[in-house]
Amino acid sequence: MSTRRGEGWASPLRRAAEALGRDRLGLAAREAWTAGVLAASTDDEAGLVAVRDLAVAIRDAAEGRVRSDAESLAVYCSAALSSAGGDPRARHHSPLARLLLRRPDGER
Repeated sequence: MSTRRGEGWASPLRRAAEALGRDRLGLAAREAWTAGVLAASTDDEAGLVAVRDLAVAIRDAAEGRVRSDAESLAVYCSAALSSAGGDPRARHHSPLARLLLRRPDGER
């Protein structure tokens, strides 16, 4: 991760979009993951939507591992969005933990 302390999700998201524009898909995916984790850590819905949309664009342009990483990021952001502003008892878990802790019927 190449973030400066307290920088928030916008800068890594901008770097990810720039990398995607230069067809540097691996860098784009790494920076997008940084942005996604930062947005999820603050339950920032606008950030999560922006990161998810960029992850889909990276996924559509990529192949192999980068495509898989981008798809995982889109799922991560969707899971974080579904729980953002939700049950305060679940907030102590990361979005990934909340996704993994779900029961098959969608309940927690």
